[in-house]
Amino acid sequence: MSRKVDSVKDINDSKETWRLAVRIMDVWSVVNNKGIEHLEMIVMDSLGDRIQVLIRHDHLLKWKEVIKENMTCIINNDNVYNNDFQWKVCDHSKKIVFLGGTTMKAIELQNIPPKGYFFKDFGEILQGKCKTDRLEDIIGAVSEINHIQSNTPGKKVVVSVVLKDLKGNCINCNLWEIYGSKFLAYYNDPKNNGAIVILLTHAMVKDGQVSNAWSGSKLLINEDIPEIQDFMSKLPTNEQKEKPTQSAKSLSNLETSVQTLSASGENDPESIILMTPAKDVVIADKGEEVDFEASGATQLSGTKSSKKVKIEPSS
Repeated sequence: MSRKVDSVKDINDSKETWRLAVRIMDVWSVVNNKGIEHLEMIVMDSLGDRIQVLIRHDHLLKWKEVIKENMTCIINNDNVYNNDFQWKVCDHSKKIVFLGGTTMKAIELQNIPPKGYFFKDFGEILQGKCKTDRLEDIIGAVSEINHIQSNTPGKKVVVSVVLKDLKGNCINCNLWEIYGSKFLAYYNDPKNNGAIVILLTHAMVKDGQVSNAWSGSKLLINEDIPEIQDFMSKLPTNEQKEKPTQSAKSLSNLETSVQTLSASGENDPESIILMTPAKDVVIADKGEEVDFEASGATQLSGTKSSKKVKIEPSS
């Protein structure tokens, strides 16, 4: 008879290896500034409990083509560490790390809930009821585009939009680089009319606004998935037909030349506060040697070279 599986909520330091029956809810690649790649994912068991998983670069080739989002599987012989990511994707205090002897068997598990999202309430964001180290899923209708910054020397593409939930709460959402470019490509396509509902995963939340992270965020725009279609259907009929407007300032930015944009002062903090994704930090246990190049910390931004340090036990 096969060995009993463990519950995600029970994972702790009491033993070294665990056997899990889970669904892979999300998987993403992280590449540091030296071009070294690792994988991270979120898995969930039949009770709906989630934990973050790290696959370091030395095991990447073994798993990169095997792991698929939304698949269900049995994972054996993984190891447990403290969830020391500065930016966390779930509440679990531990993380799973794949070892050389880790095995994973794809198997149909009907008792595990399907892939879904865990949306953060806009009211809680506006009230500051957010964990400062958490990345959140966000969904909302774009009510206005209030800032567009082009890709110019020393500046990155960023589009700032106002998102509105079904209760009428509004928050600012900053879409950087490829996320901003993707939004503008959709918005400027003449075939796309009417309301725009966006779903942003792994969003950073700070000071009542949100932003994509450099690694792991996914931006879905009016896609044919239940969450977006359900949100769209609940919008007032007149709002479903209205394309978001651009503020006079953003419209001017879009039409102006690069030279004018660079001198326009649109980056003045008094004009708009743009939250930039930040770098993650690895916190080592005392006595543990940590290679920041190989540790698997999510690199959200930053250009400092990796280094190895040892945290000495206190006397």
